[in-house]
Amino acid sequence: MLVTQNDLIKVISESVNENTKEIIISSAYLKEDLFHELIPILSDKEVKVYVRWEAQDLITGASDVEIYQICKTKGWKLFRNPRLHAKFILIDNNILILGSSNYTMSGTGRFRKNIERNIKTTLGQGQFESLFEDYNLSVEINDDIFEKLSDYVLKHKETKDYIQHTNQIATFFDFSDNYDSYRFNLRDLPPFRPDDGSFNPEMDEHISFLKSNNVYSIHDLSPIEVFIKNNPISRIIFEIVEASDDGRCRWGTIERFIKNDDYLFSLAQNHISVLKEILSSSNRLFNLFCWIAFFEPEKYYVWNRETYLADPREGTCSLNLKKSSLF
Repeated sequence: MLVTQNDLIKVISESVNENTKEIIISSAYLKEDLFHELIPILSDKEVKVYVRWEAQDLITGASDVEIYQICKTKGWKLFRNPRLHAKFILIDNNILILGSSNYTMSGTGRFRKNIERNIKTTLGQGQFESLFEDYNLSVEINDDIFEKLSDYVLKHKETKDYIQHTNQIATFFDFSDNYDSYRFNLRDLPPFRPDDGSFNPEMDEHISFLKSNNVYSIHDLSPIEVFIKNNPISRIIFEIVEASDDGRCRWGTIERFIKNDDYLFSLAQNHISVLKEILSSSNRLFNLFCWIAFFEPEKYYVWNRETYLADPREGTCSLNLKKSSLF
């Protein structure tokens, strides 16, 4: 069923009834005035709202920060993902109204009257997972984030400062671009590899690793590069590779290096058994080798005995300089 912008709210209203339990809204931009129109339709339902919510959007008025208070009052959940561009409403994981309309006045046929097209359809078997790929990398807005962000937005609205603000607001969402040793934990090392299918979106530690490195989409892993190249263990690896005669860093060499470093060994409670458990759990050290080679394929490659791929123990894997990089 084709739905124009002028009929969008009407079709949504007709698609929701007293038996409806859950409604999910995804909209890059979301305005308070339009959201108020949806409240009577959404009342008494479990509602999740996903928005882009870049500071630039809020400062210029493309979206409204006030929708958080509406969600909080209603007991609904609000999530932010700056890579979000999809616009849809999903009703009980079945009825999908999907198209170009943002949930703003112009996106629904008012004010500037954008030319928008949407369709109403139903999800087929297995399509829910495809629709919500990456959505579990969104960050749920809480009071602390809201207060910091709203203060920031108000300040820059008053000064009419409309420059790009992406980097300045990263700390509001608990993301870090600082990998000083005092913040580092050995379990921060990657629990999966970048390009061999070992990533599992259902595993909390996999999602936590991506979120902690400012990743919003599994199709863009570049934000992890800063951590991979600058964490204390990678620095050790690079030092070992550069100092070795064969341009190689082995698993066991790193263990010995960490054991002889007071700070790093303290992260393993000063026990070699704890250190071995951390580095081998989810193959974290081997995964780190793979990530380094992933980001610098012209310089490094990973060697591993195929028979030990499920358990790359000491001496069975290494990060190596390619021959062209030795000269």
